[in-house]
Amino acid sequence: MTKEAYFGVDGKPMADKDGVFEVRREYDKTGKVIRGAKIYAVTGVKPTREDGISEERAEFDENGNVTRESYFGLDGKPKSDKDGIAEKRVEYDANGNVTQKSYFGVDGKPVDFNEEGEGVSPSP
Repeated sequence: MTKEAYFGVDGKPMADKDGVFEVRREYDKTGKVIRGAKIYAVTGVKPTREDGISEERAEFDENGNVTRESYFGLDGKPKSDKDGIAEKRVEYDANGNVTQKSYFGVDGKPVDFNEEGEGVSPSP
């Protein structure tokens, strides 16, 4: 696992232009990234994301495609973004084309989401 953290000239943690304080990556035996995390909060510093998410985790398939994105709060528990999504799962065909996207809330239940960002409602 590698960890990339950002600090100001004063030696204190500092966010990059995207509000990320730290990036973590885990690799398989061939050197491909299989998991990663972006950290949006550090001890003593308020999360930089307006939705309060402090960590965004991702998992990748053997082709480098993101297969799962999950969001967490300062307490380490799942946290939904501004659209009510705490986790997104993506499936691909053999050519790497997206075949399905699924969205889930903090309770693990499916959430309907319009890709254009026009609203969320619980699935029946």
